[in-house]
Amino acid sequence: MLPGRRLKKKPHQKSKNGCINCKQRKVKCDETQPRCANCKRFDLGCHYQNIRQTIAALPTEADPELTPVAPARRKRGRPRKDWTKGLAPDLEHALLPSDAELNMTQAELLHQFITCTGPNLGGSDDPNHPIVQFWSRNATLLAISHPYLLRFCLSLSAYHLAFLASETEPNKARHATLARHHFSVGLTQANEALSAIDTSTCGSLYVSTILVCFCSFAAGPSGPDDLFVCSAGGTSSRKWLPLAHGARLLRELYDESVLFSGLTAPLGSNSALPSDPRPTCICECFVRVDWIDPIAGLRNLVMSASTPSNDVYMRSLHTLAAVYEATFGDEEGRVKTPLHNKVVLIWIYLMEDSFIAYLQKKDIIALLLLAYYAPLIKTMKRAWFMHGWAEHIIRVSKMYITDDYAHFLHWPAEAVRSI
Repeated sequence: MLPGRRLKKKPHQKSKNGCINCKQRKVKCDETQPRCANCKRFDLGCHYQNIRQTIAALPTEADPELTPVAPARRKRGRPRKDWTKGLAPDLEHALLPSDAELNMTQAELLHQFITCTGPNLGGSDDPNHPIVQFWSRNATLLAISHPYLLRFCLSLSAYHLAFLASETEPNKARHATLARHHFSVGLTQANEALSAIDTSTCGSLYVSTILVCFCSFAAGPSGPDDLFVCSAGGTSSRKWLPLAHGARLLRELYDESVLFSGLTAPLGSNSALPSDPRPTCICECFVRVDWIDPIAGLRNLVMSASTPSNDVYMRSLHTLAAVYEATFGDEEGRVKTPLHNKVVLIWIYLMEDSFIAYLQKKDIIALLLLAYYAPLIKTMKRAWFMHGWAEHIIRVSKMYITDDYAHFLHWPAEAVRSI
């Protein structure tokens, strides 16, 4: 070869249609689809994409959060084991499932839960209260590892936004639809997780049982036959009720040191129970109703009926009376019952399956007990998700309770109006 002269390179046709892996490795791709020879050789997932279209679609703003960062240049050779690590954002996105896409709607709902919906569940205006901190911080941290719990958080937030929206706002229907979707998916996932429950998931499932109830109440009555925990004349109770009753089973199966550890520690009995010994009506400043004589009259009615259901009704009535005392105080305005009865929903928590069965059959005593629970629901001033349920229960009770017992409904109906 003469000095100063160079050999001409043999021309070849360049291809721009190779797979993503070959382009990143800067090697020739035979463009065989669905899997090229190189990807087959190194057992890699083979993906094709129009790079020009991808680059044209990338953001051009100066904002560093919107500008993609190019990966470090690599030499030719054998691909590393984790080839997806370090890919440019647009190429990495092509290898990820669609569920990994940033969903701004879900981000909005999660923000709502952290800032508003979650703290509201704490039942206190003190941001440092352990239960407030749990719902505003720990619950979402726990949900990161448990998709079913995240779904319930998103569902309740969507219901909350629908509740806050006016009837004329188009977002009201949109948020209600989102809430139902996330609840349905979460319910399926939670039931699957229950079949393989262990010490690593018992805490998240316990929290899920609580949110299941809140979401179901937030959805509101399903129709005129909705009896809060079941449908009148229906063949089965609500789908969520067995999962909600699972909270009792979880507390029986797992010791508190296991169930309430780590992120769920604030829900343990030492911090979750009310500490103020005064009646709730005094603590939260709502009107006191005289409940003692009406409950006594209901007790006499239950005792006078010699039926196999009497024992079930007496246990239910005993719990109901304890919740009334914790809420309004006894004759002297004091609370002698255990303070856990200040939690109005404990009546649902302890409800027996046989009671629900009598309620489905529209048994008069079961309907009356439910009607007498309505004023307690009305006292849950902070619980936006219980809005409208007290009035609905009274309306349904009047539909099914015959004239011989209709006078028993006068007191709970008046109590609901006055609270």
